[in-house]
Amino acid sequence: MNCYHIDYQIDKEKYRNLFWERCYDGKWYRFKKPMLSWWKVFGIEDLVKDVEIDLNIRGMNNFPRFAYMFKGHDLEYHVDEDYMTSIMINLMDGPSPVMHVEDVPVSYECLLFHNGELFHHVEARKEDSLMLKFCIRHPWEEVYERLDKFGLLIPYK
Repeated sequence: MNCYHIDYQIDKEKYRNLFWERCYDGKWYRFKKPMLSWWKVFGIEDLVKDVEIDLNIRGMNNFPRFAYMFKGHDLEYHVDEDYMTSIMINLMDGPSPVMHVEDVPVSYECLLFHNGELFHHVEARKEDSLMLKFCIRHPWEEVYERLDKFGLLIPYK
């Protein structure tokens, strides 16, 4: 399964604060059916370049965003567009988010995931969730190699 934990610690408070400073620049994301549960903030490239450098993805065809999901909501099973690969970083304290990848429950703090190929869904949570997500439109193997070169990948078990 093309899903790996990333050995990376982010300053969660710093990036939560950046989200709250920019949250009014965001918009509702409508996932196939109208559902006001998913708020996304785009145009944050300058705010997250230090994370891109740490993860060795700077300069890639990458579209970072903050994604805020309200408690009690889930995302149904789907495959993301464009065969993208994503890095997802949990910015909240407390229990990690859980998604199901090819029917395997995966909790994460920082995850490399081939979401443009793998069927997955996100479980509803008892609390709001916030993540920093890098949507990278390069082949999975290239993204994998860049993170592996920095010794950041831990196979998901």
